Amino acid sequence: MWTEGKGVLGKIPGKWDPMFSAVCWGGKFITGGGSGSVYLWAGNQGTATKGHTGVVHCLAVDLKGNLFSGGSEGSIIKWKISGGKLVA
Repeated sequence: MWTEGKGVLGKIPGKWDPMFSAVCWGGKFITGGGSGSVYLWAGNQGTATKGHTGVVHCLAVDLKGNLFSGGSEGSIIKWKISGGKLVA
């Protein structure tokens, strides 16, 4: 996923969203963006799923493999991967 010497993981086509959190989970790379979206990455392409109204400040995985995101609006969302997409 990394390009040697460039330090760039990937870009979201057509827009720019700063990433504030990241986690590897079940062989997947997931990031939390400034727009309130959580991104599921496949190679260098990120698929966004809007879940928060503010910045996604943190991502965590529990011992059962559940993914959680925390947003600046004060909410926590539990996610699962279904059909290659994140579902709240």
